[in-house]
Amino acid sequence: MDGQESIEMELDWETIDMQAKRFDEGDHSVLCLRAKMLELAYQDGYNQCLQDNETATQNFMLMMSQPAGHA
Repeated sequence: MDGQESIEMELDWETIDMQAKRFDEGDHSVLCLRAKMLELAYQDGYNQCLQDNETATQNFMLMMSQPAGHA
């Protein structure tokens, strides 16, 4: 039964959020710990994507502001 619950948890972000909040409240069961790890990994990946997008935008703006050819 634990295997089914963990598979369902991986597919349901509402359950992951609920279990992660329970972990923050002090429930350190295996499911809550796993949910917290998934939440942290997701947030880290999301923040990295935002940072990469910002860097790409800055690089593009720098490239567009530089003269091209033999100016």
